Amino acid sequence: MSLLSSVVEVSMAAAQPGSYKVEVVRSAAGEASAIVPLDVAGLLARRAEFRRAVLGSAPESVVRDVGQALFTALLGSGEVASRYQAARAVAADRGERLRVVLRLDSAELAGLPWEAMYDAALDSYICRTEQLVRHIPVPALPVPIKVRRPLRVLALAPSPRGLPPLLVAREHDQLNSALSLPVSEGLIEIHWADRPTWSGLQELLLAGDWHVVHFIGHGDHRGEGLLALEQEDRRANWVEARRFADLLRPSPRLVVLNSCSGAAADAFDLFAGTATTLIRAGVSAVAAMQFEISNRAAIAFAHGFYSAIAGGRGIDEAVSIGRIAILGLTGETLEWITPVLYLRGDRTRIFEMGPAQETDVEGRWTGRLTGTPGPLNYDVRLKQSGSELTGTAEGRNGAKRALFDLIGSVHGDRVELRQVGILEASPPHAWCLINASLRLSVRDQVPVLSGEWTSAAPNLYPHCAGIRGHLELTRA
Repeated sequence: MSLLSSVVEVSMAAAQPGSYKVEVVRSAAGEASAIVPLDVAGLLARRAEFRRAVLGSAPESVVRDVGQALFTALLGSGEVASRYQAARAVAADRGERLRVVLRLDSAELAGLPWEAMYDAALDSYICRTEQLVRHIPVPALPVPIKVRRPLRVLALAPSPRGLPPLLVAREHDQLNSALSLPVSEGLIEIHWADRPTWSGLQELLLAGDWHVVHFIGHGDHRGEGLLALEQEDRRANWVEARRFADLLRPSPRLVVLNSCSGAAADAFDLFAGTATTLIRAGVSAVAAMQFEISNRAAIAFAHGFYSAIAGGRGIDEAVSIGRIAILGLTGETLEWITPVLYLRGDRTRIFEMGPAQETDVEGRWTGRLTGTPGPLNYDVRLKQSGSELTGTAEGRNGAKRALFDLIGSVHGDRVELRQVGILEASPPHAWCLINASLRLSVRDQVPVLSGEWTSAAPNLYPHCAGIRGHLELTRA
């Protein structure tokens, strides 16, 4: 269950030149409002300096100065400050964490790095102690969808000619590596778009149900936002966020927008317009990077973020866990500021993660059985009825060959196989029956069954006692 159930919701809108009206529209401590000064133009003018600080090539004091100005304007003035402090106290008394929900009415306000808000009195960044969500108001709120694991992620990394090149193979390897554990456990499935063109993506989107679309590449903050896909000749196809939303229909519940190093424009929030448009078009949540992000930080964030979602956490907690994963790289990093969460409505739990789909292992599997007394090439043919398995297994080692009768069962990603008889053997009486306990995983997009085996019925075959080893099979 999410611990982020205490909420303080704050809106900010222009009041007069140089000042803004801040309202606490929802909190456990009641409502409040204040008129506050904020030099938005001055903060935006520092965007390049701020960006360098986040990436580690300028002092942290730059980030703190900007963060303190933002905190003072949003949560640190007049009665608004009192409501915020009271809401924090209520959350602490309940043993809960506080969710700060931010509503902004203009692109210039949305372009500020609110994730850097710094409370000097507590000597703490808000995103390190609370959860910050950028709320996009919409007339209809989606209910959580029930997902039978694995969570299906469609990933794309367009690298059009004429733009700074992406190392596409490296991007593939890094995301696959970041998610290797939840993928191996059957919690997440990643499919990479080989043709990140409009038509190629449309074919993939129509071919299956995708829960998440993960975009790595070039964006532009102008207008409603732009994303760079590829044309058939590899030139850039700049797609407006509204058209990209049309391409995604029926909309996935989550979109991740990630600009890797070298692919970003000099803007505070690279994907702000795109994220807002996607939310209004029906996407439940968008996690976007407001600056380019280093490879190490992107890997850490993806591992924490997706593992949390696959484990049934809310999207707000998942972003927080991703930030913590970035913090684990080094105590000096500020890249935890880079992720931004845009949310459609109030619901942060956008998936209800159910048990894994009934695993289908019917068919032919080939591989190697190793251990005492020696390795065998192993060929298994399985038939499946519900969770029950029957079939045969052939073991070969040079001139030696045996065909075994198999039974077994499958439960989630666990497969149990048992040899129950020898159908053919050459030479006769030289073979042992075994039991194998295997786990289903995916390696390089190929299903793999692997695990340990031990000898069975040693009372019938005394020479088989204590024999054990390893079995690994790939779907043929």
